[in-house]
Amino acid sequence: MRNIPCFKCPNCGDEIFSPEQVKLIREKIEQFAPQIKVIRKISKAGKRPAIYLPERIVETVGLSSGDEVTIYLEGKKRIVIEPL
Repeated sequence: MRNIPCFKCPNCGDEIFSPEQVKLIREKIEQFAPQIKVIRKISKAGKRPAIYLPERIVETVGLSSGDEVTIYLEGKKRIVIEPL
């Protein structure tokens, strides 16, 4: 990546990034990464509707079984799931 300032070792030339710079790099990479999009059918867990999340999405967000999420509607056709 270009135009991201870094600290350069005067002896060996290795580049070192601060935590703020690493965050900026990750944000830039995410802009180019394809969005994960899958199609799922609503199934039943007991007598309630359920949607199983793909492992790739769960891992990307950093969730694991037992973690809590917030689920809400955004408009009339968008369901949003956000980790707490």
